[in-house]
This record gives sequence, structure tokens and C-alpha cells, in this order.
Amino acid sequence: MVARKLGHVTLRKTKKKKNCKLEDRLFVAAMHGDGLMRPEDGHYSETQRQQLDCVNLDVEQLNVYGSSKDAFQNDASRGILRDHIGLLRVRVRRGINLAIRDTVSSDPYVVLIMGHQKLKTRVVKNNCNPEWNDELTLSINDPNVPIILTVYDKDTFTVDDQMGNAEIDIKPYIAALKMGKGLQNLPNGCALKRIQPGRTNCLADESSIVWNDGKITQDMHLRLKNVECGEVLIQLEWIEIPGCKGLESEVMKAPWNSGKPRNPVKRHH
Repeated sequence: MVARKLGHVTLRKTKKKKNCKLEDRLFVAAMHGDGLMRPEDGHYSETQRQQLDCVNLDVEQLNVYGSSKDAFQNDASRGILRDHIGLLRVRVRRGINLAIRDTVSSDPYVVLIMGHQKLKTRVVKNNCNPEWNDELTLSINDPNVPIILTVYDKDTFTVDDQMGNAEIDIKPYIAALKMGKGLQNLPNGCALKRIQPGRTNCLADESSIVWNDGKITQDMHLRLKNVECGEVLIQLEWIEIPGCKGLESEVMKAPWNSGKPRNPVKRHH
């Protein structure tokens, strides 16, 4: 395998894939075409390098799928993106009072899994209160699919130990995004919705969905399950992608909702 360099990012040279994964195209387009995730100084973090490396696109494919917004929109116009509604950026900020898995501490990192997508943060050595501040980006085609966050302790000679997990429920966030589409000129810090901790979620504290500078984000304080202690702080941010079917097409599933839109009630005058 030969490594090839493009700008500040080293990509692995692999055999050309005629049908590279759709979420890979979405991620590369967001990174390069729209510049949504490109750092101001032009240098990518180690996590972003890992994500690009996992894409396994060679330079020619990167130029086709990620070099310009127009090229990406051409793909969209051919229907490639019709099953996706956009991208979800998950900022994994820090951990609090994580479990000890080594002698006196742990070497924690976070893994996000949604369907067949799997992303991870960097490892923080010898710290049960780590600060990752890493951004992981998932492509979303069904917001009802659970996102599982798991913390691991990095081991050198044995299998990495689990340090708890939590489910990230994005349905309230998606609903708030739809509601906020028509809103303008709201004061920064305006809370569109507040979600309370309960038996149906993994929240350790109230979670607010907030308007800031035209963006809607949600901060979540998650309590880890299946472990003696530990919490993780994250933030959700939505990324619009041209050509995707968009949020309006989604129907949120709820206990009283089978997932099918109801017929409108006809009123007789």
C-alpha cells in the first residue's frame, strides 16, 4: 500500500472502487467541497486524518467527489444522495469521572456507531477526566436508527476494555431543526426546546437545544450505562448538504406513531 499526499492530508493508495460508500462521499464532500469542516489554518486534527484515511479513496476519486461543490451537486442530481437527509456533526467534548481500568487510571477513547458507520476519537492517556474536543461526522438517512456511544480503555497487549455506553437520541433535535427552519433573528442563546433526564434517555442533566448565530445545536450530558461510573459531554450540530432529500421528508417514530403520515382531517363547513 502506497501513501499519497494531497495538501495536508495523507491518503492511502488503494485500488479504485467504482462504487465507494455513499457516506464516504458525503463526508469527503463536506470536508473538501463545501469546506464545512476544513480548519482555518488548513491543518487537520489527528481524528480528521483518521476519518479521511478510513474513506480509502485515492486522489482521483477525491478530486471527483470532493474537489468542488459543483461536482458534488452533479452526483446529487443523478439521485445518488436521495436516501440521505444530511450530516450530523458530533463534538465529543470531555469525560467526567470515568471508570478506572488500569492500575490507577485509564486511557479512554470514544467510539460512535450508527448502523454500519463507526467513528472514534483520539486516545487520552492516564486520565479519567479526559478532554477530547474531537468532531465526528455521521451521514444520516434515518434519524430513528440509534447512535451508540461507547467509551473504551486503550490497552497495548490485550483487548480494549469497555468503560460504559450510552444511546444518543437525536429525534428531539431533528424535530427542533424542523421547527427552527422558518425562524430568523432570534437572540443568541435562545432555547428552542429543553429535554429532561428520564428513564427513556441517557441524560444526566437537562439538555437544551439552542439557537446561536443562525445555527441550532444541542448540548448533551450523558450518563454511561453498564459501568460503575462515568459521564460524557457532547454537542450535536446539523450540516445541510445540497442534493439530499432534507429534513422535511422525515417522519419521526413515536409510540403512538407507526411511522406513516396520517391522512389530513377533512372539515365540513
